[in-house]
Amino acid sequence: MGGVKAEAISNVAGTKTIDTGDLVDGACRAWINFKATATAEIIDDFNCSSLIDNATGSFSFSFDTDMTDAEYLIAGGGVYDLATDAANSDININPYRNAAYKTTSSFRTSVTSNGGAYDTARVYILFFGN
Repeated sequence: MGGVKAEAISNVAGTKTIDTGDLVDGACRAWINFKATATAEIIDDFNCSSLIDNATGSFSFSFDTDMTDAEYLIAGGGVYDLATDAANSDININPYRNAAYKTTSSFRTSVTSNGGAYDTARVYILFFGN
């Protein structure tokens, strides 16, 4: 397999440089955009598959290519269907219950709103790690 090896990458003018280690280690390894109402479905993704609707506010999926370890970070959010959810104030995206649900090959998330499990119009999750 071919590739490019370099210690740093610079812009054409040479005024901005990034260490390739930072570039590789800081890259988003996976992301998912999915519908979390009625019949859950993946809208778009990178390196995610097999969405499973476990219960209200609980979803699992697999990574197409495994993470190096289970110490990856997540960031996420959600969008309400404003026609029906105007009274809700926030959506929280968290790992489900404990570390057993966050592995190198899969992830289970808990989606909550106002303290309770919640199925919302869209969920967006990003994964960063090695």
